[in-house]
Amino acid sequence: MSEASKGVAEIREMIHAAIMEERVVYDLELQGVDLSFSDICDLKADRIVAKGANLQGASLMRVSLRGCEWDKVNAEGTNFYEADIADSSFYKANFRQAKMKFAEIKISSCVEACFDEVDFSYGNLSGTILTAATFRKASLKEIEADEAVFNEADLSGAIIIEGNFMNTDFIGANLTGVDARNGNFNGANLSNAILCDGNFAGVDFSYAVLDGVQWKGANIEGAKFDANVEENIF
Repeated sequence: MSEASKGVAEIREMIHAAIMEERVVYDLELQGVDLSFSDICDLKADRIVAKGANLQGASLMRVSLRGCEWDKVNAEGTNFYEADIADSSFYKANFRQAKMKFAEIKISSCVEACFDEVDFSYGNLSGTILTAATFRKASLKEIEADEAVFNEADLSGAIIIEGNFMNTDFIGANLTGVDARNGNFNGANLSNAILCDGNFAGVDFSYAVLDGVQWKGANIEGAKFDANVEENIF
């Protein structure tokens, strides 16, 4: 066994021991480590540094992470079911096709992260910065994302039915072709956002900032706007 393989094996053993003993792991260094297809469900950890680590296809169901730095981590296809994550950094992280149903990534930074084709249904992104992140063809059904920041993000083709985006920023975001039926955009800032061909039937746009929004082809049947706003949309 190579020294690198031995090191990974020791890390896995240490993590599994902590999980079995229900201990919190502190200050673990995983930078550049290959933990692809590993089973580390139920891990509780603070301040893990895993910049550039490979977690592709791993199972992190029900993990609890606080204060972690996972910038540029590869978590493509990884299972984060019911994960509880907060106060962490995922700059340019790759979550493409990850399974994130019921997961929470709150009060964190996911700038330029890729969430394309993820299933984030019933999850929580409250207070998280997602500037220039991508959610192309992702499922965010009934997501809680109040006071989040999606500025310049690409959500084209995403399903965000009944999502809560109250007081959330979408400045310059691309929401082309989204299904946002019955969503809550109360107080959201959609300045210069692209909502073309999206389904916004029944959406609450009360108190939303809609300056410069592109609406061509959008369905706004039954949507709620402030007085005198709807008549100026098209």
